[in-house]
Amino acid sequence: MASNAQFMAVMLLHLCTTSSSLYLGPPRQAHNYLRFADVNRHCQSMLSSATELAYEANRPYQVRHQLSFEKGDWRQDADHAPLLPFVAGDAPKKGARRLPEPLSLATFVVTHVDDDEEHRARPAVNVSGVLVLARKSAAPEFAPGMSTVSPEFNLSAGSTRLKIIFVGVYTESADSNGDGDGERVLCMVGSAVLPKRSTGGVDPWDWAKNSDRSSFRSPVTADNNILLVLRYPKKLTLTTRAVAGTMRSTSGASDASYFDTVQLVSGLISYSMYHYQPQELAAGAGHALPSSGADDGVSSRARDVYNGSYPCLVLNRNAYGQVSTVLPGWQCNSTAATGGSCHGIGPFEMDKAADADAFAGVGIIMQDFQCLEQYDMAGPTGTAMVSVVFRALSPWEDWSTARSRSGLSGKTLSAEGVWKTSTGQACMVACRGIAGKKACNFRVCLFFPTTMSITGLDTMLGEITGVDAAAGGVAYPPLLSFRQHMSPPRLWGYYPDDGIPLVSYKYNYAKVNQAGELRRRSELPSHFRKIVAKSLSMRDGAGNDRRSLSSLADRLTLWFMAMPDLFRQEWIERPILHLEVFSLEQVIDRYSPPQHGDGRPTKEPGTEGRILLNVSAELTIFKDRWPQKSVMSLEGVYNPDDGRMHLIGCQDVRLPWQNSSTSRDLGLEQGMDCSIEVKVEYPPTTMHLFVMSTAKVQIASTRTAVDALHFKAVKLRAMPSYPQQRPSGFYRGVVNGVLCIVLLSATIAAVLSQLRYIKTHTDVAPYISLVMLSVQALGYGIPLVTGVEAILARVTLRSSGDVAKATSSG
Repeated sequence: MASNAQFMAVMLLHLCTTSSSLYLGPPRQAHNYLRFADVNRHCQSMLSSATELAYEANRPYQVRHQLSFEKGDWRQDADHAPLLPFVAGDAPKKGARRLPEPLSLATFVVTHVDDDEEHRARPAVNVSGVLVLARKSAAPEFAPGMSTVSPEFNLSAGSTRLKIIFVGVYTESADSNGDGDGERVLCMVGSAVLPKRSTGGVDPWDWAKNSDRSSFRSPVTADNNILLVLRYPKKLTLTTRAVAGTMRSTSGASDASYFDTVQLVSGLISYSMYHYQPQELAAGAGHALPSSGADDGVSSRARDVYNGSYPCLVLNRNAYGQVSTVLPGWQCNSTAATGGSCHGIGPFEMDKAADADAFAGVGIIMQDFQCLEQYDMAGPTGTAMVSVVFRALSPWEDWSTARSRSGLSGKTLSAEGVWKTSTGQACMVACRGIAGKKACNFRVCLFFPTTMSITGLDTMLGEITGVDAAAGGVAYPPLLSFRQHMSPPRLWGYYPDDGIPLVSYKYNYAKVNQAGELRRRSELPSHFRKIVAKSLSMRDGAGNDRRSLSSLADRLTLWFMAMPDLFRQEWIERPILHLEVFSLEQVIDRYSPPQHGDGRPTKEPGTEGRILLNVSAELTIFKDRWPQKSVMSLEGVYNPDDGRMHLIGCQDVRLPWQNSSTSRDLGLEQGMDCSIEVKVEYPPTTMHLFVMSTAKVQIASTRTAVDALHFKAVKLRAMPSYPQQRPSGFYRGVVNGVLCIVLLSATIAAVLSQLRYIKTHTDVAPYISLVMLSVQALGYGIPLVTGVEAILARVTLRSSGDVAKATSSG
């Protein structure tokens, strides 16, 4: 019995361990180190220069998490023996007009590290890992797929993926790169199934054109002659924050499995502690931005900036996944004399030549943001150390993938500096690519305006200048300026623990009088106005307190049922146009904390006794429920009693701000065309329970027909964002059913009365028949009209559907 009990206890222990692994994480990968001879032969140089590794209990955890990276860059220098094919497939038939160019992405995961059970020092530790090399354009996002231990090769339209299994050793060396910190090295041998190259034709991947066939199988060959060497810095700093590696074939150049050497570069973003080195900043790089040295678009708003508490939270809100827009006026790298196209924008080097129109679509994203507030014995010092990577996103690549890349190249600036309360700016020294200290010739300054306007709805403005370290000064004018647009306030909701909003924004209304004049010119006849106002009331009994205005601003959001050519963007797939209200009066933040005191709502100052409300809004392009690009800023007045909004619009026409003569001749305001009038008519809220009604929007240019910026008037319909998005099924069914019964009963009664009349007046039968036909047509036709929601229900705003063309009128 005792032995049986012990056996059952052991079995239960194994079952518990197995079941726990299902919830605590995936089971450990199967691993073996049967290729010790290959590892020792190819990694001898690293093993001979390695330092002794002292025992560390948490080394397996550190190596697994700190040495893994995702979506780094890879490339092949030579073009004699390419590694992977790529099939673009058909260009999208809906939405975007061009297929994004493929990105070469590398993901590496350490799957196992040997535990040091003997607690002794040794020169190397056995490791295993998986490397995924991919070429991807607009295909669905790929996952590393590390759950299996066998190598794989997958080819489909828009995506190619090669998974290689590696085993090898982890070593450390001291002062190998001259900075005194040393490096960590992974040297590994791998196994893969490589695609075979054709030998007869010019295209080595001519067989890939058949990859769309269901019976297609890629020709592959097994290969165990792969060597991977990855070098990591021991300390993550401004100039040492990247992993660099090479993967080469150890086969002969004449072998079918041979491929040109692959170079890998990735930033270390996750699970790594950054080390600030302010003493190494270039001269002048950390100084605040003087207003005399900035371009007009930036310095004009530098007088009213955020300089309060929570600097790291404010910076993080602007750094997390949002794309900044390059401002007009940057200097092209090419000259007119050479006649060549630009190969870069400001300090960023692009991977292809393009003209200025293409570079107008370049975005800048902040990655790997790290912030450390400074404290002393008295509390916060009003400064914070900041580290961030700026990445330029070219318009010819897929942004949904490119914005999460980790590779460092000429399209990235690694920056480190200080945010100071006294200036309200974060100024940093920046280094391009991975060239080290010699590439740290740039300065980036960021500041955060708190006053918004129709031409300036930006939560962050940035400027990049060159630094002349030898002269100890800064080169002017700026190489590049950029801005980060305010996201729709209804999508906010990120605050510190005490519930206080991070930034108290204000809005400066400048077009209210002009919009009021538009309203007076568009007023309905006075005898009809009161009836319309009563049926269209949007107040719903709410006053002008802050909470009511916030709720009203959300209800005024519109989803358009068409995308007019006026706003169509070539680089955005399946776009949806929204009208987003940013502020009503001075209410911008939708999530303000509840009122204190006696608990009663407080009226918004300046709204007592007023009928019209000042409003600012934007027409924004969304993709997959997230804003992508603002196409027009709006400002004007809104009347809650009749549900009508009259606005003045400003559209960015991408003209250089420095060209003052052009701006003056065209009547531009900070590079924006504000000669646009917009009218919005919201449907009745009282009838929306029964009829699925739409809002009407008209956009017109006030410029003459011969003006270069004139466009035809655009009329659109949109779905309102009322609390009841669609008419209630129960009420709509009851009302429509009752209405149909009444109308059909009336029709039957009319027909019967006409039949009785014919019995006594046979001479009028020919005329009565026409009346009966009209009555029947009316009786059976009206129920069809009342059932129009069955037709409207087919109208959908799903992003996968076709985008209808907007109606235009001259």
